[in-house]
Amino acid sequence: MIKFLRRNQQFFIFFIFLYCAVAVFSIYFTQPFSKFTLQPFHFPFFMDLYLVELTNNKLYLVFALVVYITLLVAGFYLVRIGISNMIITRRSQFSALFLISISTLAFRYEIFSGISIAAIFLLFAIDRLIGSVEKKGRSYRFLDAGLILALGSLFYFNLIFLIPFLWIAQWLLRPLSWRELSYTVFGLVLPVIYLLAGSYLLDQPFGSTLQYLKDWVMLRKVLEPGWHLLAGIGLYVLSLLIASLFAIRKFNVTKIQTRKLYQLFFFLFLNIVLILLIIPSTGLEILFLFAIPSSIVLSIYFTDCRPGFFNGVLFLLLILSPVLINLLI
Repeated sequence: MIKFLRRNQQFFIFFIFLYCAVAVFSIYFTQPFSKFTLQPFHFPFFMDLYLVELTNNKLYLVFALVVYITLLVAGFYLVRIGISNMIITRRSQFSALFLISISTLAFRYEIFSGISIAAIFLLFAIDRLIGSVEKKGRSYRFLDAGLILALGSLFYFNLIFLIPFLWIAQWLLRPLSWRELSYTVFGLVLPVIYLLAGSYLLDQPFGSTLQYLKDWVMLRKVLEPGWHLLAGIGLYVLSLLIASLFAIRKFNVTKIQTRKLYQLFFFLFLNIVLILLIIPSTGLEILFLFAIPSSIVLSIYFTDCRPGFFNGVLFLLLILSPVLINLLI
């Protein structure tokens, strides 16, 4: 199947659309809509409006369609980033497929957390960061990246804690400059200023807005995944170890710039791990963000590996297990 998907890109794209539909709407048809109205959502600034709208059963399908569209947009955007920057050496759609499949593991618990929208903002910020490599002199793309990350945090507030990733990106991709480092902070602060101004106009005290955010961040999410989900995550962890070793050997003989971009996604992965370990309000929805660097690594592997029996079975397990968990368990 790997060889067939490599050679038939148009069918591959159609397969991704179909796969995403099955993944998303398996939740729509198997999980009661009331289940998601009782969860602590991750829309800190839109929570009241979101909860009111979700109590309307007719909008359940609309929200499912939004998740479907945002996942496809994020997946193919990641494909474009990987191919255009030569991280993925041959044209393939594996990044989009794996981003959807990894995200699917969190669907039963966090499909409407808003993080699928935030993931698009993160990809946009990554694209701006990578584009700074070609800029000579001072680059304002780090201001853009900070601003984009802050806007994404309106849909998933913990995205704001990827600030260290922006600074590491500046260190990896550009000559070290305190001005460019400060640009990221200015970009992050601008949306907050507008939000606080809006709170003031709506007669909301400044202190209560900050306290609301603090309470939301410190809201402890209790992770209680079943053994089926843990097995699915474990399979991906094992696959990532195999794919990472393959990628390290591959990038030892590639251009320095390509190695730096691979390191960029590695540090993104580490920053997301720190968010999971440190921020109490982080739950299984974080898999949507883990899917971005993980999909790049898996795409590198399945784009260039030998399509033998082992890799064929591994590929099928990776794409089938998340959907089967949602459909059958």
